[in-house]
Amino acid sequence: RQAWGDRGDGEEERRKLREVCAAVGVGPARAIAVGDGANDLPMLRTAGLSVAYHAKPAVRREAKVAIDQGGLDQLLRLFSAGKAQARG
Repeated sequence: RQAWGDRGDGEEERRKLREVCAAVGVGPARAIAVGDGANDLPMLRTAGLSVAYHAKPAVRREAKVAIDQGGLDQLLRLFSAGKAQARG
């Protein structure tokens, strides 16, 4: 058991995402969820930004962002690129 819920239960992950969002006062549309397997899809579908991280093909197809190489720092690069384009 993980501190934030049961790993592997997609509905529990979605519920926990909503719970954490409520605790910090933001809606799920402002949340980022990262997953790699089909069990993560309910959580990924709930978050505003879904990230497939070294994920199975079905997850990559549904996620808004897919990271297939490197670490999660690739996500920071995406945000940096977005800021540069917004200033553009």
